[in-house]
Parts: sequence; C-alpha cells; structure tokens
Amino acid sequence: MRDNSSRLPGARMRRGPRVAIARMVVGLVCLAGLAGCGSGPAASATPTVPPNPTATAAPPTPIPTALEQTLARLVQQDLGDLAASTTAAYDASAHTVMVQVTVPGNDVPSEPASVTAAQERSKTICFHAERVLWTSASTRGLALREVDTAVIGPLYDIYGDRTTGGYAAVTLTSHAESHFSWTTLTPDTAWDRYDFTFLRPVYNDAG
Repeated sequence: MRDNSSRLPGARMRRGPRVAIARMVVGLVCLAGLAGCGSGPAASATPTVPPNPTATAAPPTPIPTALEQTLARLVQQDLGDLAASTTAAYDASAHTVMVQVTVPGNDVPSEPASVTAAQERSKTICFHAERVLWTSASTRGLALREVDTAVIGPLYDIYGDRTTGGYAAVTLTSHAESHFSWTTLTPDTAWDRYDFTFLRPVYNDAG
C-alpha cells in the first residue's frame, strides 16, 4: 500500500513511513472529513439489519488500564485548562504511547486570528504532552520507543456539518528525543524536530 500521509495538507514527515504514524494520520483524516470517511450521503443511508439475529456484536471499547489512566492524568494535569479531556493507550510490545487530547470549547476557528491561535495552542498541547511523557517515562519504568500525540476539536467537514476532527498530531521517537533538551525548547522550536507533524491549516473544510 502506498503511504499518502505526506500528502495530507499540513503534514510533514522526517523519516520513512511508520505503521503507527499511518494509523494516526488515517484516523485524523477520517475525523476531519477530509477523505469523506463516515460522512456524506453514503453514511446517512439507512443501515441494513443483519439477517442473523445471533450475529456477534462489535466488541466494546477497551477499558483503560491503570497505567493508561495514569499517563492520561499526567498529561491532563500538565495541560490544565488547555485540555477538556485526555486519553492514553499504551502498547507494551511496541513500547509506544498514543495520546489524544480534546481542546475545550465549541467554537470553530474561522477568522485568521482565531486560526493562528488554534494552531499555536495545538503546538503547545503537543509539546506539553510529549515532554511530560518522555521526562516521566524512566521514573515509571517505561522504555519508550515512540510517543504519538493527537489534538482534536470542533470543525466543519466538507459537507458543512459540524463534527470533531484532527487539529494537530506529532510523533516523536526515542532516537529523535535523545537529542531534545526539554528545558531549552519551546512549542515552536520543537515542532520541526519531531519525526512527524500535522497541523490543520483550516477548520472549515466546506470552504
């Protein structure tokens, strides 16, 4: 399969394709409605009732582990009012943490000033999430190889419907993080040092 994540508007990748990166970008695309995932006429059609009433239902959403709840709480506490909610998923076999932060408020950025503010806020959220997880990993016995952070919030999809989608996303691997000096970096200076970045250019995809 050809990787198209580098073609996503606002996306930048420093290294070759990675499974986790591709998964996160595809999720952001679907949430944002950029690819029409789960929206439009096809999604609004009446669902077909399965002919077999004993068909297996979709599995329930996994309950976060104690570690995942702790990691999410660490990020939430560090972000304070910048985050409405935070979730974390830890893959022990890959030594990877995936964090999703929802921004507070219901206003969709539209004017140039509000768009710029939303972008800077997203950069700040990514920076704080990455910093607190990487700097606390060793004290919790986690040998992290990668931390993926995604920021989501309200926007309008290509059909003009209000939805929730990706504002920003970053991936930072242990190799790149080993060259980070968290005490001297800022959200802006760190941005170009991540392995992968995505920053939404507009929040109304209907034009």
